[in-house]
Amino acid sequence: MYHHLTGRIVEKTPTLVVLDVRGVGFEIAIPVSTYERLPDAGEATLLIRRISRNEDVRLYGFLTKEEREVFRLVMTVQGVGPSGALSLLSTLNPSAFRNAVTEQDLPALMRSKGIGRKTASRIATELLDKVQALPVNGETPARSITDTATAALINLGYSNKEAEKAVWRAEKALPTGAGPEDLIRHALKSAG
Repeated sequence: MYHHLTGRIVEKTPTLVVLDVRGVGFEIAIPVSTYERLPDAGEATLLIRRISRNEDVRLYGFLTKEEREVFRLVMTVQGVGPSGALSLLSTLNPSAFRNAVTEQDLPALMRSKGIGRKTASRIATELLDKVQALPVNGETPARSITDTATAALINLGYSNKEAEKAVWRAEKALPTGAGPEDLIRHALKSAG
């Protein structure tokens, strides 16, 4: 797995950059937002996301953790691949994306090439709870104990409703001041 690449910019277009890393040229797909902030020449560091499909391996590069996380998150939605995720990032920065999903602003999401009403609706619905956990300006937003426990249960395979209900029951059963680990343990025990 690649985390980042640092190298000399050999070629740069709005959707692609070639970095020479110690004599090896890496072709990296990028969103327009990254293109606009990259220097035309010199050295650059890109955060990388590697995606393999069949025998095709592609690298996707981003200047910030926020961009890379939005890219990863958007690709969890059925019907959205790397091209759609890059298109969204080319149209909306991570903060604008979070606002569009939170406000269920389908027209904002649909401004991205290849994102129609149906896909925009899926993105807005499926990612509504998840965008709250997106880092903003390099910082992960503070979460309440309830939100942390609920998110952990969702990551373990619970649906949103199941996780919220299990955490609510755990909060009622446990003494005040219980931490997220206590809530998660209690929720898992009561479900088993």
